[in-house]
This record gives sequence, C-alpha cells and structure tokens, in this order.
Amino acid sequence: MVRKRLYQEVDKPYTPEIKSKQVQLYSFEKIPEYLQSNPYIRTGYRHGLSIKDCLISLVYLNNETINIWSHLIGAGLFVYFFFRDIYNGRALPFFASTSDYYFILFYTVSVIICMLCSVSFHLFNCISPRAFADFLKLDLCGIGFGILGCYLCDDLYII
Repeated sequence: MVRKRLYQEVDKPYTPEIKSKQVQLYSFEKIPEYLQSNPYIRTGYRHGLSIKDCLISLVYLNNETINIWSHLIGAGLFVYFFFRDIYNGRALPFFASTSDYYFILFYTVSVIICMLCSVSFHLFNCISPRAFADFLKLDLCGIGFGILGCYLCDDLYII
C-alpha cells in the first residue's frame, strides 16, 4: 500500500514555489523520450521551456542543477586563471619559452570553452528535441576542443 502510494506521488509533476512564474517539473514517465536518459533520476525534469524560463531555472533545484553549476563554477575558475596568467605575464614560472606560455593559455581557453558548451547543453536541452540535438552537438564539440587543448599541452612534455 505504501509502495503504491509512493509511485503515484512520483508520477505527479512537481511545481516549485517561485513567486515570479510557476515552472513545472516533471517525473521521468511524464517527459518525452529524448530526455529519458537516466531512469534512476525519477523527478525534477524540465520540459518545453523557453530560453527565458531555462535561464530562470538556474535559481531552483532540478535534475540538471549540479551539472550546470559545477561546470559554470569551473568555467569561472578557469577564466580567473586565464586573466591572472595574462596579468602576471606568464602561465607558470618554470617555462623557458613563450610558446609554452601560449600553449598553456590555449589549454585554459579550451577548458573554458568545453565547460561553457556543457553548461549550454544542460541548461537549454529541455526546449525541444531539435534544441536537444543541437546543444548536444555543441557539447560534444566543446569536449573535442577540451581534448585538443589537453593533447597540445601533453605534447609539450614529450618533445
């Protein structure tokens, strides 16, 4: 009896209390198939939002909150490192040449791009199936760019 009641509560959409606008969060069974990638996350799904509503969803808890904020904070840290390194004039003190410096700066930029592409995917994937596919491509390109930055920096120590 208790188990049946728990499953019935999961199927109901959850509406967070936001005074400016009510944005509805859905259970796993109530969202379209293209958003059903993890059956272990049962509630908190966003669906059919506009860009403005997606940006508003940054301030309330949903199934993408940790993905968005961890990458956003990480991108912010790397932006800080990037400008700190430019201000100091060199990325790390033990590099002998300026080409090493530019490779490290390129790596930092590639990580920033990778994280911001991931933020955009996790933030805007709930708009429509087309937006999901387009932002997934952007996310994968960002991952590729991050790998390229890692590879180029790794080449510094091989030579």
